[in-house]
Amino acid sequence: MSRAPEWVTGAAMVMRREVWEAHGPFDSGFRFYAQDLELCLRVREAGWRIGVVPEARVVHFGGASVGRLPGAFGGANPAWLWADLLRWAERHHGREWARCAARLMWLGSGLRLARRMMRRVGIPRSGRAAWDADTEALRAARRAVGALQRTVE
Repeated sequence: MSRAPEWVTGAAMVMRREVWEAHGPFDSGFRFYAQDLELCLRVREAGWRIGVVPEARVVHFGGASVGRLPGAFGGANPAWLWADLLRWAERHHGREWARCAARLMWLGSGLRLARRMMRRVGIPRSGRAAWDADTEALRAARRAVGALQRTVE
């Protein structure tokens, strides 16, 4: 027996018009990420079921939009992603939970940056510009989380 999912990606989301009219639209307070998660949870809380049509096939080129913008790293914008996840966390789990998550994101990103600095020496010169751009995107995301952490506190 399989469980119904809690949410589905907005890239492949279809819903009844009555559900959208009663519980939509997406929350514009999110910059780019988590709108689909937020909407699905609101719909579930209202008693609707989230489902998957196993026969359906959707091709989603993740990162095709935001992955080309400045600040992108690995096809995503970590500053936007982390800010949206913290907004979602505060709304659904409370301020203390979001504060703890922000601290963990900040600490984890510091470890990731340290690892990147150690690995940089092994990157061929031809790839260092891209490597450094990704590293700077991660630094910017870490600074953003640090600022968000202060607003959550």
